[in-house]
Amino acid sequence: MLRATATSRTQHVVLRRLADELVALLDPPSPLDERAVHEALGRIGSALKLHAELEVDGMYPRLLEHPDAEIRALAEKMIHRIKDVYDGFATFQGAWTPERVRSNPETFVKQARFVVAALHESTTYEEEGLYARVDAAFEALPPEPE
Repeated sequence: MLRATATSRTQHVVLRRLADELVALLDPPSPLDERAVHEALGRIGSALKLHAELEVDGMYPRLLEHPDAEIRALAEKMIHRIKDVYDGFATFQGAWTPERVRSNPETFVKQARFVVAALHESTTYEEEGLYARVDAAFEALPPEPE
């Protein structure tokens, strides 16, 4: 049987890979390529948007109605965290145009490393702290009427 979180887990792998591709652009010996960085941010932003929509619109509404109060509380906490990560990344992405990256590469690199670390931390936390519970919770729910 396919786990309820299978798609989310796969998306986490993709998000971490895209984040690692961004980090590779930040590391010397290559000079910082602001266009490549901007494109990498766009790929992360698109994948993160899709992921947030899947979870916020798909998984979490069912968990917020789960009969187990602990599951509901965990879902309430996590849905806000996901929204915060998405909003924070969107703000970061919007702030760093290629021109701004070119004019202030040291600050961009420092902030990009922080954002990538937060993305890794968030996906790991969600997988380790929530997904096993979510899979069990979905298995316990009655099937949705067709």
